[in-house]
Amino acid sequence: MKFIGNKSRYSKRDIDLKEITINCDAKELDKIIRFLMYCKKSHIGVDGEFSVCHSHIQDWDESWKIGMPDIVIYTIFDNKENNII
Repeated sequence: MKFIGNKSRYSKRDIDLKEITINCDAKELDKIIRFLMYCKKSHIGVDGEFSVCHSHIQDWDESWKIGMPDIVIYTIFDNKENNII
């Protein structure tokens, strides 16, 4: 697992993060959990068609607005057996 961040969604420079802090209430935490469960289900379901799969919370969450943070889940598969790395 690797955490990567950047200062803006248009930034080309990624920053390796050793720790992340998510400051949210229980309702927002539930939304993040639902998004992660969606990613787990949809990424596993690619049936070996791709070597990577990614999802953005901004695409998943209909209430997302410009300026809100985006969470990107990027899953890499082992091409030989379609195992998640």
